[in-house]
Amino acid sequence: MRNILIFGIAVERDGVADGRPHGLVCECVAIRFSPCGSLIAVLTMDSTIGFYSTKQLKLPGTVHSDKGERSAKPQIAVHNLSFCPTGRRFSVCSTEGVAVYSLDMLTLFDPFQLDSSTSPATVQKHLSLNEYSTALMAALKLNENTLVTQCLEATPVGQIELVCQTIPLLYAERLLKWIADGEVAYSSPHVHFYMKWIQAVLKVHGGQLKGRGDAALLTGLQQFIQHHTQLIRSMAEQNKYGLQYLVAMRQLNQSAKST
Repeated sequence: MRNILIFGIAVERDGVADGRPHGLVCECVAIRFSPCGSLIAVLTMDSTIGFYSTKQLKLPGTVHSDKGERSAKPQIAVHNLSFCPTGRRFSVCSTEGVAVYSLDMLTLFDPFQLDSSTSPATVQKHLSLNEYSTALMAALKLNENTLVTQCLEATPVGQIELVCQTIPLLYAERLLKWIADGEVAYSSPHVHFYMKWIQAVLKVHGGQLKGRGDAALLTGLQQFIQHHTQLIRSMAEQNKYGLQYLVAMRQLNQSAKST
């Protein structure tokens, strides 16, 4: 397995690629130099493997044999490595793509239709211009809980339905999944506010969502609503019994004073 080696007080080894086509059964022998630059000679460690038991390229340059016997494996290289200020996360840009490694399992970087023009600064810019739908779609692309929460709570209540009419069905479905699966909406004190968002999304896109038949999404929304229903019911019962206790104590005090 090709790894990233980070040398410090401890040595961490993180994988970049995991697959035989990327040369996992090969070993680096030496770096040879030619007039055109450096060449890496790669030897096959296990010659008994059927698919990879091709002729070994022992020397750089032209091989006077059947060209069909030669094998070329893609080169894996790490171009850039950037650390988080806390030192607990870092991102790697390699030939395999962008990978994010973290010591904390609480946050998950799961971008959605992400492009190079989408960033947290873009979300803040659209929010400052009161472009709530554009900011919300950019936050959903990044899939950052803080950004999505900021976009939702920055939207005025009177414009929630208008924002839901502006965003496409794909982002509306993504928003409902974020509300149903996210821990932010479950722990937020703005219960009625998130219910307004659910109501507006279902009012605008409910027919199309019904045709898609996503049972997991509807089940998650039902569990979210039932969770808050039980919390509100228990809170209402506590308030009811508390008021009954206060009224009873007031009556007892009045009767005691009259006697």
